[in-house]
Order: sequence, then structure tokens, then C-alpha cells
Amino acid sequence: MMLASGTPASGMIEVPGEYEFDAEEVWRLLKAPASQEQTEPQQPAKLHHTPPGPSPTHDWPEHAAFEVGRIVERENKWPSAPRMCEWCMDKWRWQPDESDMRELLRRLKRLRG
Repeated sequence: MMLASGTPASGMIEVPGEYEFDAEEVWRLLKAPASQEQTEPQQPAKLHHTPPGPSPTHDWPEHAAFEVGRIVERENKWPSAPRMCEWCMDKWRWQPDESDMRELLRRLKRLRG
């Protein structure tokens, strides 16, 4: 869209040349119903979620930190958050959220230097 001054309107790009459009095709496209992809919002992927239940009655970060220390000493490598969450599930039939475990591992790595 050009302004009276001959400059393109804001957000418009001026492309030199002449163009032809089939008016019937343009109207058909404008009146066409939106495709199903455009009308239905996409559902986010389901996240792995720990089922709701009672809160732990123990200090899981302290116990997990000791286990991380044992693993690092025994295997000379840091365990992953999923592995540690699995360890919690095996030990207590409960596991923290994986992001909480990742944060604990990050803090422990900073402490160890």
C-alpha cells in the first residue's frame, strides 16, 4: 500500500515491477475456511510428571547428595538427574521433580569446584 507521498506504508516493502493477480482466485483464497491446523491450537507435548501424593517425610536433597558423592567416588563421573530420580523412587517410592534434581546436581558441582 502506497501513501499519497509515494512511499510504502509502514511495514510494507516496495517491490519494483508490475504484477497481475486473478481477482477470482484472490477472493476464493480470502473466503476459504481456515485449515484445521490454523483453527485448532496445538497441544503441548505431555511432560513426564510425578503423580501427586504425599510430600516426602525425609530430607531428600541431603540423602541424594550423599549418594551423588558415592557415585562420583566410585565411578569418577557425575550421575544424571534422571538416574538420581530413579534412585529416589527405588529408595522411597517417591521422586522429586527432575528439574529440582538438576538444580541440586548443579549446586553440588559448584561446591565441589
